[in-house]
Amino acid sequence: MPNRGGIEFLRLLGRSTRFRSTAGEWAVPAGVPLLGRWLTWFAQCAEHPGSSTLLALTDVLSRHWASGQSALEDASLAALLGWIDPPPGLTGRSAARLAEDPRRSPPAGPATDPWFDNHELAPAIAAYEAARDRPQTDPDRPAALERAEAALRSLLAGQLEPTWRLMWRAIGLLRALPAAATVGRRWDRDRARFSDYYTYLRDNDGGRPQPRRDNAVAAARRLATLERDLAELEADAALDDPLVLARYRVSGEAFVGTVVAVDRERRIPNERGTLVTRPTVTLRTADPVRLLPRAKVVSPARRNQVCELLSIAGDGRGLLVTLQVNGGMG
Repeated sequence: MPNRGGIEFLRLLGRSTRFRSTAGEWAVPAGVPLLGRWLTWFAQCAEHPGSSTLLALTDVLSRHWASGQSALEDASLAALLGWIDPPPGLTGRSAARLAEDPRRSPPAGPATDPWFDNHELAPAIAAYEAARDRPQTDPDRPAALERAEAALRSLLAGQLEPTWRLMWRAIGLLRALPAAATVGRRWDRDRARFSDYYTYLRDNDGGRPQPRRDNAVAAARRLATLERDLAELEADAALDDPLVLARYRVSGEAFVGTVVAVDRERRIPNERGTLVTRPTVTLRTADPVRLLPRAKVVSPARRNQVCELLSIAGDGRGLLVTLQVNGGMG
């Protein structure tokens, strides 16, 4: 979607359609409530950090590029792209200023420009309704209705096509970026969630519509999932991007050091009393380390090798951090 407003509109559209009845006086086709359930599912996936199921282009672009405007102004796709990728002969500032003109760059929705609504759209709708309400015996009715419909379609296309072109332009910029190493794992998770929901709908005759509000248990599970996804995304971003990792180094949540000692043959008893190999690695670092003992750490170079922090000590030349290797020793 072009922006967060588009995602919220999909959420509202899903809510207004997933509860419609397929029987009775106001019956609708079976595809209407099914569409509502799918739209609701996509809107819910948009809340999951790291999910690629439903994205707002303005959010994705802002994650990779910085503009010269506020976060509120970055919610305009045309203005944000003006800063990121200005047309030839224009600066980012001038391109963003031109994008503020709704006649040159129609809003990306879901709200439209009030001037367009009042001075162009309303007269076109009135002309269409007037042609539709002509008597059936009027020989000019079909031609008048066709002209009014064509005018209305042309008017709406003029509002929609600029945003359509902007979206593909933005997607082209994003596709030119190198993919992060952790993207594939998150994409696999998105595909699994999609397949699970599809299977549920298929095996349960369309399933039940999502409730307007989660009960306490469902809300707690959903919150836990969102918090876990956010923690995983933040960790993945730090492992993928040295600039993100630098922020955690400043706060003491990550560190960089030089290995000064390794005990490869260290063996300790596990919970069953069996001796298991648990090597230790000692690093010297000048970074502030504010991790607690038993904290789990991983290196960007060896993501499957999970280590546990045993101790932190100073030696006058920095900090000595001792880690116990718990996995990935192959």
